Amino acid sequence: MPDDRTLRRRAEQLSTLDASPGFVFMNEEIDKKAAKMRDALAARLIAGEEVAQLQRQADYDRGFVDGMRYPREVVKGAVNTMRRLDQQLAEPPEPTDEWSRHASPT
Repeated sequence: MPDDRTLRRRAEQLSTLDASPGFVFMNEEIDKKAAKMRDALAARLIAGEEVAQLQRQADYDRGFVDGMRYPREVVKGAVNTMRRLDQQLAEPPEPTDEWSRHASPT
């Protein structure tokens, strides 16, 4: 398991992809491809194609689209990691009451 410094550096590198023009373009293309696949499947459904064939195609398409979207999810995870680490750094540790350890039980 990487230490906090390594994890932060990796998360920073991945989170910068989110604003990269190439990454934005890739996400737009993924969304277009997913929409085309959805529309094609809907057209086949409306045309009355056999349900078993449509189910196989729907399962395949779902896996394909999930695979296309995987890089997006990695970047989202990195951004969430950055937010979590930033929040941990921003919040001061809660003070502890050392005297309460010595109090007698009642």
